[in-house]
Amino acid sequence: DYPLSFSTKGVWWTKDSKYTDLFANHRHNWYLKVSIISNDALRCRKIEQGVSSPQNRIEAIRRIAELGIHTTLRYRPYILGLSNDWPEVFEAAADAGADSVSTEFFCMESRADPATKARYQEISDVVGYDIHEFYMKNSKQKGYKRLNDQIKRPIFTEMKRTAHKLGMRFHVSDA
Repeated sequence: DYPLSFSTKGVWWTKDSKYTDLFANHRHNWYLKVSIISNDALRCRKIEQGVSSPQNRIEAIRRIAELGIHTTLRYRPYILGLSNDWPEVFEAAADAGADSVSTEFFCMESRADPATKARYQEISDVVGYDIHEFYMKNSKQKGYKRLNDQIKRPIFTEMKRTAHKLGMRFHVSDA
């Protein structure tokens, strides 16, 4: 009878009664979080390789919420230029039964190895700006880069207002 938090981008198990029955039989123990970074399936596929589409993840939220399990939209990492469609994702998640939203901005490691730097370039190609350059310019930290508060706060403020309007709790994990 111990509470469990389950965070995923996977949806296959929400269609398998072996798993959904386990959740349903212990619904008071589970807290599900489903991660989405945008509603744009084509652009997401370039960044989140090998995972289900945002639309399929919304349907997974619906299936789990229908079992009576608390379900959170993890709108993270928030990437400027990609995640700006958050209002429609929040609305879709609320309509599917999500009772809360959690968010956090993308963070960048400036001391990254070549493979990670190559991924930053792939993200840059999707979002239309040099993400490494942007974070170097708009972050005060030395190694692990987080965007400054002047960039994040207006977005978080509007997200909170929208989430509450939709009847969802709102949480920020960002520093």
